[in-house]
Amino acid sequence: MSLIKYRSILKFSLYLIMLLPLVFTPFTFFPWHFGKTIIFQIFVEVLVVLFLWSKLSSPRSLSKIRIVGQEYSKFNFLDWSILLFLTIIFVTSLIGVNPSNSFWGNQARANGVFIWLHFGVFYFLMVSFFRSYNVIASLDTKVKAKPSSSFFLTAVIVAVLVSITALFPNILPESWQASSGGGIIGNRAFLASYLILAAGISLYLFVKYENKCRWLFLAALILFIYTIFDTGNRGALVGIIAGILLGLALCLFFVHNKKIKIGSAISLFVLCSLFFVLFIFKDKPVLQKFVPSISGLTSISFSSGTVQTRLLAWQSAWQGIKERSFQGWGWGNYGVVFDKNYNPQFLKYGFSETVWDKPHNWLLEVGVTSGMGGVIVYLAILFFAGFYLLKNKNFILFATTVAHFIANLFLFETTNSLILWFLFLAFVSASDEFSCHPRVSGDSVVNERIGLPDSSLRKNNKARRGFILFAILIIFYLLFFNFRSFKSSYFMRQAELSSTLMEWTGFVDKALSFKVPFLSENAVFLAEQFTKFDKAGAIANSQELEKTVLKIAAVLEKGVQNYPDDLSFPIWAGQVYLVLGEKFNERYYYQAEENLLKAEKISPNKQEVLFLLGRLYLLKKDFGKALDFQNKAVAAAPEINISHWFLGLTYVAQGERAAGLKEIEKAIELGYSLTVDQKLYVLDIYALEKNYSKLIDEYKKMIESDPENVNWLIKLAAIYAESGDKKAALETTRQAVGLFPPLKIEAEKFIKQYKLLENK
Repeated sequence: MSLIKYRSILKFSLYLIMLLPLVFTPFTFFPWHFGKTIIFQIFVEVLVVLFLWSKLSSPRSLSKIRIVGQEYSKFNFLDWSILLFLTIIFVTSLIGVNPSNSFWGNQARANGVFIWLHFGVFYFLMVSFFRSYNVIASLDTKVKAKPSSSFFLTAVIVAVLVSITALFPNILPESWQASSGGGIIGNRAFLASYLILAAGISLYLFVKYENKCRWLFLAALILFIYTIFDTGNRGALVGIIAGILLGLALCLFFVHNKKIKIGSAISLFVLCSLFFVLFIFKDKPVLQKFVPSISGLTSISFSSGTVQTRLLAWQSAWQGIKERSFQGWGWGNYGVVFDKNYNPQFLKYGFSETVWDKPHNWLLEVGVTSGMGGVIVYLAILFFAGFYLLKNKNFILFATTVAHFIANLFLFETTNSLILWFLFLAFVSASDEFSCHPRVSGDSVVNERIGLPDSSLRKNNKARRGFILFAILIIFYLLFFNFRSFKSSYFMRQAELSSTLMEWTGFVDKALSFKVPFLSENAVFLAEQFTKFDKAGAIANSQELEKTVLKIAAVLEKGVQNYPDDLSFPIWAGQVYLVLGEKFNERYYYQAEENLLKAEKISPNKQEVLFLLGRLYLLKKDFGKALDFQNKAVAAAPEINISHWFLGLTYVAQGERAAGLKEIEKAIELGYSLTVDQKLYVLDIYALEKNYSKLIDEYKKMIESDPENVNWLIKLAAIYAESGDKKAALETTRQAVGLFPPLKIEAEKFIKQYKLLENK
C-alpha cells in the first residue's frame, strides 16, 4: 500500500470517528457508550495495521519520511506532555490496587488505560493529518476555504444532531432514550461536557471563515449553549460562561481587527445583560416554560444534597491523594479510595449516594489515580495547549480550553468528549511552528535516506520489518479482543433485558463463558440483578439457577482473592451467598459471613455492609451479633434515620418490642418515610403492645390522607372496640358502611360481637 493511498484511508477513517457520538448499540451492555468505545478502538487498531503494512510493503517507506515539507520526527512540548501523561497513567496503573481494572477499564465507564492509549494513537494520527495539510491559523488571518474540508465542520454537524436528540428525545426509539436524559449521549452531564468543546469550535469557525456558511456556525453555537443550559448541569454552565466571557475579553483587548473588537464589546454587553435578566426573572413562569432548569441553575445552595455529596467525595479523594501522593491508586480506582475513606454522612442522601466510582472532579481524579506526577503533567498539557493558542492569537480556542478545564472540575472525561478533546489538542499541536519545517512545496512526498551505508540500511530494514510484523500480530490480537468483548457485552445486555429467571440464567451462563477483562465487573452486575429478582419475590428453588448463581459467586470470590482492597467483590459475594442461604441452603451463610466480614474490614463505617451483617445474623438467629452490627451502624452517624429503622426491626425480631418501637419512632422523627406496608407493620407492633392511643392517632392520619380507603375505617373501628370506646367504634363502623354499603352485614356482626349498642 502506498503512503498516498494510506493517507486517503486515514482521512476517511478519521472522519468516520467523528461520527461516533451518534452511535447507539442497543445490543451491548451500557449501549450509550460502551459499544461506540469498542468501535473507536477497532478503528484505531485497523488504522495502525494499515499504516504498518504500508511501511512494510514499501522498502523505501522504511527510511525517514517527510510529508508536505513537514518533519515528523520532531515532537513539540504538547506532544511530549501527552506522551508522558500516557506513560504515567500506564505505570501507576501497573503498581495500583487493581491493575486489571486500571488497564482495561470497565463497561460502565469505558475509560481504562487501554482506551487512553488508543486516544493517544488517535491524537498522533490527527496531528499527522493536520500537519500534512499545513493547518496553521489565527484569528487575525482569514482563511478562505470550504468549511466542508474541515474536521471541525464534521464535529459541529454531529454535535448539532446530538443536541437535537437531547432537546427532542421522542425522535429516538423509546429504548434509546435514557432516564437521565442527554439524547443519544444518554446522560445530561456527559452531553454538557461534550457540547462545551463543540461550542468553542463553532465560534472559532464562525470567526475564521468569511463565506455565507459562517452564520450557520453561529446558529450552531446558540443551539449548543441553549442545550447546555437545558441540561441543568451547573458545572458545565459555569465553565462555558467563564469561557465565553474570557474569550470575548481577550478578543476585545488583544485582537487588532476592529470588527472583532466591536463584536466582542457588543457581545459582552448583551451577555452580561442577559445573565442579569435571567437571574432577576428566574422564577417567572414564562422563563421556566422555555428553560425549565433555570431556577436550579440560579439558586445554588451549599446545603443541597448534590453539593454536600460532591464535597464529601472530594474530601475522600484528597485523603486518597495524601495517602499515595506519588504512585497514586491506579487509573480508575477511585472507588477503592472512596470505600476506604467512606464518610457515613453519604447515607443521609440515599443509598445511591453511598457508591461513587469517580469524584466528579477531573483534576482530583487524575491526582488520586495517577499521583501528583499525573496532575503536573496533565496541567502541562493544558499549559502548552494554552501557550500555543495564545502565541497564535487564537483566543477563542484558548477560552474553550479554559471552559473545558473549569467544567471538568465538576465532571470527568468520557469517550464522546475525549474524541473532541484530542481532535482539539491535535489541531493545537499542528498549529505550533516548532513542529513544522517546510522542505518542499506542493502536495508531494519525499523519501529521504538517513545517510547510512546500504548494508546497514538493509539490516536496519530487516529488523524494522520484523518488529512491524510482530506489531501487526499484536494488533490483530487486540482486534480479536474487541470482538470478544462485543460478544460478552451482548449476552450481558440480553441478561439485563430478561424478564424471567429461566431466560436470565441462560444468558448469564453465556456471558460468563467469555474470558474478558470485564468478567469481574460482569459478575458484580449479575449479582445485583440476582438480588433484584430476590426482592421482587421471583426466586424459585431451582438446581439450574443455583449452579448459575454459584458461577457468579465464584468469579466474585476470585476478585476478592486477587484484589483485596476492592469492596465491590466481597460485598456482592456476601449478598449472593446471603440469598442462596435464605432461599436454597443455610450452609451458604458461612460464605456470606466470610465475605461480608472482609467487606467490613475494607470499609468499617459503611452502613450497607453493617446492615447486611445484621440481616445475616438475624437469619442465623444470632440476635446478639445482629444487634451489635445494627448499633454500630447507628453509632457511625446517629442522625441518619434508616439506621434507627433497621435497629428497631432487629429489636422487634428479638422480641424486645418496646425498644424496637423506640428506635422506629426515632427513625420517623429524623424523617424516615414509611411505605404503606411498613406503616401497617409498625401498627401491628403497637397493637401487640396495646398502645391504642398511638394506633388511633396513626389511623386518623391515614384516613385524613386517604379518606376514600374504607380499610382504614374498619381497622380504626376495631381499635376503638378493643380499647373499650364503644361509641367511637359504632360511629366509625357506620361511617365505613356509608362509604361502602356492601359492608352492612359484616358491620352488624361486628356490632353484635362487641355489643356496641348496649349503652343505648
